[in-house]
Amino acid sequence: MVATKDKTVGVRNIVYLSETLTLQDIDSGKFKKWLRSQTDKKLIPDDLLTHLHDELFMPEAKAMIAEREFLLELKSSLGSDSWPSDKQWDTKLGFSNWSGIKVKGFRIGKTNFYVKRVVEIDLSRHYLFGNEEAGRKGTIPTTLKALTHLRKLNLCYNFIVGPIPPTIVELTELTEVRLEFNQLSGTLPKGMSALKNLKKLSIDHNKIGGRIDELAQLPAITYLNIHENLFSGQIPEAMADNNALTHFWFYGNNLSMGPKVTKREKASADWKSQK
Repeated sequence: MVATKDKTVGVRNIVYLSETLTLQDIDSGKFKKWLRSQTDKKLIPDDLLTHLHDELFMPEAKAMIAEREFLLELKSSLGSDSWPSDKQWDTKLGFSNWSGIKVKGFRIGKTNFYVKRVVEIDLSRHYLFGNEEAGRKGTIPTTLKALTHLRKLNLCYNFIVGPIPPTIVELTELTEVRLEFNQLSGTLPKGMSALKNLKKLSIDHNKIGGRIDELAQLPAITYLNIHENLFSGQIPEAMADNNALTHFWFYGNNLSMGPKVTKREKASADWKSQK
C-alpha cells in the first residue's frame, strides 16, 4: 500500500523507478503515465497524482537521472578507449548492472515506490586516463555532487589529473575516499568539515599542494594518508589532540611539526613523518 497524507493507496507490491528513465520521459508525461498505471485511480484521483508527481516522485527521479549522467560524464572524461572491457557500461541497462557501481534502494516518502541511488564507486587499479587531443579531460567532474548518497569512492591507481572537485564537500554521507596513486593537483577543497562521516582518506602519491588545515576539520577521521605530495606549512597542532586519528602518514611533503605533533608522532607507530 502507498500511504499518503490523508489516505492509503493500493499499488502492486514494491515498485522501483526505472534506472533508464530520462528527462524526456518526465517532460513528455511518459513518467506520469507510468505512475498512473501503478496506482488505483479510485483511491488516487488525477489531481492527487499530479501533486505526488510534482512534489515527490519527479524530484527523486531527476536526482537518479543526475547520478547516471555523472557516471557517464566520468567515463567520457577518462576516455572510453581506456575503459577496460570488463568495465564497459551498457546504457541500455540500469546502472546497478554496471561494473564497479553499487546501489541501494531508497524508499520514496511513505510510499511503496523505491529509487536506486549510488552508494559506492570502485574503479580502482584500471589505469584510466584522459586524452586532451580527443577532448577528454581526464578529471573528476564537479557534477560528483549529484551522488548525495555516496558512501565510498575508490579511484586509486589511475591517471586522473586536475584538482579534487570542490563539490566533494557536499557529499556528507561519505565514509571512505581513496584517490591515491593518481596525478591530482591543486589544493584541498574548502569546507571539508562538512564531511562529518568521513573516516578514511587516502590521497597519497599525487601532486596536491598548499596547507593541510582543512584536514584538521574532519570530525570523524581515523585514517589519513597524504604522503608523497606537495603540501607545505605546519601541521595543525589540533590534529595531535585527535585521539581518533590513529593512522597519519605525511612524509614526502614540505610539512613542519610543532611540539604537540612532534610528541604524537614519536609516540604513535602509525604517525609517520619518514618512510
